[in-house]
Amino acid sequence: MAPPAHVDDYYDILNISNTAAAGEVIAIYRRLVKIRHPDKKRGSTDAFQQLGKAYEILKDPVERRAYDSVWPGIRDRLRTQHQSDLRQAEAAEAETRREAEARAKNKEEDEARRSRGAEARAKDLENAGRQKVLQSWRVSKARYDKDISDLHQHTTLLEKDLNQLEDQDNEDSRIEHDAN
Repeated sequence: MAPPAHVDDYYDILNISNTAAAGEVIAIYRRLVKIRHPDKKRGSTDAFQQLGKAYEILKDPVERRAYDSVWPGIRDRLRTQHQSDLRQAEAAEAETRREAEARAKNKEEDEARRSRGAEARAKDLENAGRQKVLQSWRVSKARYDKDISDLHQHTTLLEKDLNQLEDQDNEDSRIEHDAN
């Protein structure tokens, strides 16, 4: 029977160095169990199970030696994966910004076009049925004002989504920093 394939960085899960003594592993595990227990506010079942698995491997000297032989590869793979995830998040954030900027530019162009149209309508007022053209202009203006309002709301939602992504990224960074 083949030994189980390890995919997690157990040292990272326990927030310890790979040179930590067995007593240190036990002490850290006991402290983290109190924090990560599923019944606790910050606890989750997955995190608790990972913690238990990491402890089971690292407390046993034989299993720890076997794990230590594959650990550098696991650590490097997880670092590469994390860097790739960061690049993807940054690319998504940049794309969201570009889209927001394009929408803002289109909005400005639409407003300029509408402004030019309003000026042309004002000249028409001088030449033909003033009241009829004026009423038409008011209807158009109301429609354009609604369009502008809708664009503004959409832009606001995009900015909110962008802020949430940045907050989530900051929280992930903070959690990662705290974990280290």
